[in-house]
Amino acid sequence: MLQWVHQLGTPQGVRALAVEALFRGEGFAGLPDEYGHPATALWCLIHCPPVFHHVLQLDAADSLPRRHWHHTPGQPAVPPDHSRDACLRLERAVGDYLRAEQGGGSG
Repeated sequence: MLQWVHQLGTPQGVRALAVEALFRGEGFAGLPDEYGHPATALWCLIHCPPVFHHVLQLDAADSLPRRHWHHTPGQPAVPPDHSRDACLRLERAVGDYLRAEQGGGSG
């Protein structure tokens, strides 16, 4: 939990905690004015756990590394094909790959 407090005990983390608390109508009533960022994050963890954990999840999602498909130019801007035939082709292709490369897969 102290790692989480350290993670959110920054100016940006405390700002996110304050915005989420305000959105939920909880605010930081009772928080001493002289608290620094880490102490504010710890106070929020103790007194407003749902706020703290929600902001922690958002921070973790925001910190994920960019995926390669965000960097791959030239991908067609068409909606995906969700048809039964397309799903079966994908299922077969993934199964073939797993059997060939990893010795697993079903189907």
